Amino acid sequence: MLKALLKKQLLEIFNRELGKNKKGQSAGKKTATTGLLYLLIFGLLGFSFFSISRIMCEGMVSAGYAWLYFAIMGLIAVAVGVVGSVFSTYSSLYLAKDNELLLSMPIKPRVILTVRLLAVLFTSMFFELVVMLPAVISYCISVETVTVGTIVLPLLTIPALAAVIMALSCLLGWLVALISTKLKGKNYITVVLSLGFMIAYYTLYDKAFELLSSIAEDPQQSAVSVKRWLYPFYVLGKGAAGDAVSVLLCLAVCVALFALIYFILNRSFIRIANNLNVKAISRSKVSFSHSTVSGALLRKELKHFTSSPTYMLNCGLGTVVLPIFSVVLLVKLRPVLADSGLLHMMANSFGSGVIALVAAAAVCATVSFNDLTAPSVSLEGNGIWILQSLPVHPMKVLTAKLKLQLYLTAPMAIIFIIAAIITADLGFFHSALVFGIGIAYMFLSALGGLCLNLKMPKLDWTNEAVPVKQSAPVAVCLMGGLALVVALGGIYYLLRNFIDPNVYLVLLFVLMTVSDVLLFRWLKNKGTKIFSYLR
Repeated sequence: MLKALLKKQLLEIFNRELGKNKKGQSAGKKTATTGLLYLLIFGLLGFSFFSISRIMCEGMVSAGYAWLYFAIMGLIAVAVGVVGSVFSTYSSLYLAKDNELLLSMPIKPRVILTVRLLAVLFTSMFFELVVMLPAVISYCISVETVTVGTIVLPLLTIPALAAVIMALSCLLGWLVALISTKLKGKNYITVVLSLGFMIAYYTLYDKAFELLSSIAEDPQQSAVSVKRWLYPFYVLGKGAAGDAVSVLLCLAVCVALFALIYFILNRSFIRIANNLNVKAISRSKVSFSHSTVSGALLRKELKHFTSSPTYMLNCGLGTVVLPIFSVVLLVKLRPVLADSGLLHMMANSFGSGVIALVAAAAVCATVSFNDLTAPSVSLEGNGIWILQSLPVHPMKVLTAKLKLQLYLTAPMAIIFIIAAIITADLGFFHSALVFGIGIAYMFLSALGGLCLNLKMPKLDWTNEAVPVKQSAPVAVCLMGGLALVVALGGIYYLLRNFIDPNVYLVLLFVLMTVSDVLLFRWLKNKGTKIFSYLR
């Protein structure tokens, strides 16, 4: 039974990543596109970690501190792995769509938990490899002689690091699950805790290069600190650097950590999974109120959004980030620009239109933080037939999904646009263009995400994190803001001798507005038909 369930779990992960359906049938071009997208993203991440490893590796290896190099890269791998898997571990352990079905079958709960933990372990190892493979390659380049042990021993420490990542992710997910069963407003608490974790992580990341440089300059002092305070990573580093006994110890720790996490979670897995998957029926008096169809559909979308920490964190982050960025622009950046006279110099050299172009690019990139429509159709899952069976025109259902993103984005986006205009010290004409482009892109992002999701739906998920974090529409929408920034700058740079920046801004506004109209018409005609026949 364990083998069959593990095979099912791995096939599920494989199929969802490569865009296959329940029967494992490939989705053709979609599969190839998704594969290339993942290859590009992880290739870029791997290259960045290879660059980091080259900063430290050669000097540390030549100074006899190869173990310290692997210990530090192991710490980085753990940080990346936890951030990559912690937000989905809670959902995959406790909120998996088939938990209730599996628990109702004659399958021992410990078998289900073991399979879930192994899936988390494999996911942790996947994120860890993005750091450790470049680290091993860099190490092989730096050593004088490459042997089998030079390659094999560092690779054998990878399962131990994956076990550490799994342990941290599972414990955090377990704490979130316990909070979710005890406290009211648990979804908001989850979001606040997750945001706090993300802020702490990115603060540390901001200081990472400074820290790595200081380690490379004084490895002896760093070695003493690691050995004293992070002894497990000292053992891991010794093993990766060539100590076979330390490698065996690391593998033993891997097994021990898995057993420990299993023992902790096994005591509460069934209770927490049942409490989270079964909705209690209130005995209090229920009141009913009349509402329009559009209002009811919008409330349904909002309730779904606020009931899912995964959805809120991954698709509604802009609602939190935009006001923060607005304060940063006005409090931090504006005084610096005023004191340095940079805006005045740019205006004299390139014209005020270029400054407006930069402001418009920043607005578009930041507004794209919200992508609620991109997974909204997929999130209906196998229950999409309920919406399809309602005596309601499909366009009203799709409009409710659009409104959710626009209502949650527009107020904060307007605040950010005004902050960007004030920071850039733009005149009325350029302010109007930047404002218009920002609003037009906000509609373009919402419409584009919904249209993409209709064309590339994922309804057969068992974990809500799949359509929210691992679907092509979400990836395209998130990358769309960055791509647009590159396009705004790159295309203008190529045409700078042939087109005035003011004309370029007007053309951008017109192009985005026309795209909004065309996408809305497509949604109203073809999009509604596609939605009606989704299965």
